[in-house]
Amino acid sequence: MKPTAPKAVKTKPSCGPHPVGRVVELPNYQANRFADLAIDVIHDGHYFPVEQPLQTLPGQILTDYHRERDWGAGLLARTLGQALGLPNYLHIDTARVFLDLGRYAGVQSHSHQALLRPAIYGPVARWFSPEQSEQLLEGYYRGFEQLIDNFLQGSRLKLAIHSYDRIGADGRLRPELSLITHYRVQEKQRAEPNPLLPEQLLNSTVDPQLCHSLVDSLTKGGYRVSLNDPYTLPAGAVELRYLARQFFRFLNRYQLKISSGEPKSLQKQLFESYLDSGLLSLTSRALFSEEIVHVPGADIRALQGFHQQLMEQKRLQEEEWISQFRNSPEFVQCLVIEVRKDLVWDFSVGEFGQPRLEAAEELARLIADGLCSYREQALVTDHLPI
Repeated sequence: MKPTAPKAVKTKPSCGPHPVGRVVELPNYQANRFADLAIDVIHDGHYFPVEQPLQTLPGQILTDYHRERDWGAGLLARTLGQALGLPNYLHIDTARVFLDLGRYAGVQSHSHQALLRPAIYGPVARWFSPEQSEQLLEGYYRGFEQLIDNFLQGSRLKLAIHSYDRIGADGRLRPELSLITHYRVQEKQRAEPNPLLPEQLLNSTVDPQLCHSLVDSLTKGGYRVSLNDPYTLPAGAVELRYLARQFFRFLNRYQLKISSGEPKSLQKQLFESYLDSGLLSLTSRALFSEEIVHVPGADIRALQGFHQQLMEQKRLQEEEWISQFRNSPEFVQCLVIEVRKDLVWDFSVGEFGQPRLEAAEELARLIADGLCSYREQALVTDHLPI
């Protein structure tokens, strides 16, 4: 059957009540054991958001789906959540090949470096009409931002579970696990388009002592673990966008407390654009992208003036902002755990393989041991995160 143009983007998927993903409830919940820890999985989704039989899709999309999916990440998230006694974890159902929620909103049809590409890329970007791409971004991408903000309320530590290929694009055998803790500037692209966000916050998104505890536990279990190898956080990573939103929520509260003298409506409008970390709104794109954008009814010049005042405050108060933010209720530590796909998924069986449950349970136990060791050490030393 020849590939046909997409009929429509689904807005009411059958996989759950939310058009993006779902909160998966877990058995053996142990109240208050790790009440401030949350786990999410964004790249192990199997849901295709189009009104179309699979056999009518372009072959490259199906090939990329198999290659790009983080096989086994959901399995490890579930077993780790159970090992920690968590009530649930967040699982994104939408297939990454259609919408990569770990990148900035945008569409790029040409080949693009994996760490720099936007949310809709490659064959899907070429296949979808501009209107369908916009519908996917508006409904699914924006919906995801709201979903993860709600899910992480009350959390102090976010663990993102991913999986990567055994052999990298450079032909090198990858470490069995890698802990990703910071962003490294790629070419000329900033991690966060809003320069008001202190770069120091992106240098380490989690307490190094936590990484030491996890590495120690996993190494004793016989696994080879690396830090920020083979890559660091990509531009537009969920962790960077969430950290930015939390910082701007803190800064808005801080500004209201000290009263800048600016009209409250202007501050409200400016901080709403700051919270649009995916650059979905016209106002955000006018302020922080290189596009020339007309925004009906918005005084962009006044917003830019207020933004420049805050930039000047940042120059004078950046260290104070960082210190207060890291001790505020808005601050959440973020750690990405990458595991090699072949450790938790057996590709020798059937078309798509099958889970390696025992291996996932062993890894979950070792990660949980490392987390417990970190918590015990933090209680003894009264250690503050980063």
